[in-house]
Amino acid sequence: MQLQFRVFGEQLTGLDEKFTRRFDAMDRRFEALESAILELGLRVKALEARMEVLEAAVRKNSEDIRKNSEDIQRLREQLAELTGVVRGKAEAKDVAALAERVARLEARVGL
Repeated sequence: MQLQFRVFGEQLTGLDEKFTRRFDAMDRRFEALESAILELGLRVKALEARMEVLEAAVRKNSEDIRKNSEDIQRLREQLAELTGVVRGKAEAKDVAALAERVARLEARVGL
């Protein structure tokens, strides 16, 4: 009977050591997983911050493109107007309006 108790005690000690090793291994795995999760979280935050910077840059570029398109359109209109004047294709009504404006200005200054 004493032998049985000793064998049973050794078996319990062996099981205790086995479970302790397994729990220690599980603890190490959990620590590694927690570390990986924290690292991934930091990487996600860095990527989110980078995305915000890129989105802001895209918005600014879009605004610049819109402004440049407006400037191009305005310059095209001015070019068309100046081309018409240079080529002498001004209409008679435009010349008459200009002459009237000149006459008014001359009257104002007393010429």
